[in-house]
Amino acid sequence: CNEATDKLEEVNKVIADLRKQLAEAEEKAAKLNAEISKHKESIVTVRSKFSRQLGRLEKKEQSVKEHRADWEAEKQSLNKAKEAHEAAMAAHSEEMLSRDKLIEDITAEVKIARDFEEIISDKLNDS
Repeated sequence: CNEATDKLEEVNKVIADLRKQLAEAEEKAAKLNAEISKHKESIVTVRSKFSRQLGRLEKKEQSVKEHRADWEAEKQSLNKAKEAHEAAMAAHSEEMLSRDKLIEDITAEVKIARDFEEIISDKLNDS
């Protein structure tokens, strides 16, 4: 019987310690809940105070997104125009090179024709 009584006392002490720990934890939880409530109230106060500014900020953010999309579209359009211009410039350069080559060929042929004319003129004058 003494052994059971000793064990019961020991269990009761453990229960008392656990109740004390529970009370301490509940007190701590109550303090934390109070602190959380204060923080939530502060957040509501700040949001209320700055709601108009937040609204303007959100509108500006949306406007920036829209302008960014417009800018991207314009950038793509300009890049396409740039590529088309570069292609036209390359084609024009090729045409100029062909023209220069043609002028060189014609100049050479004209020189040959003059030389030939001079030779024939000399032969005709000699005879």
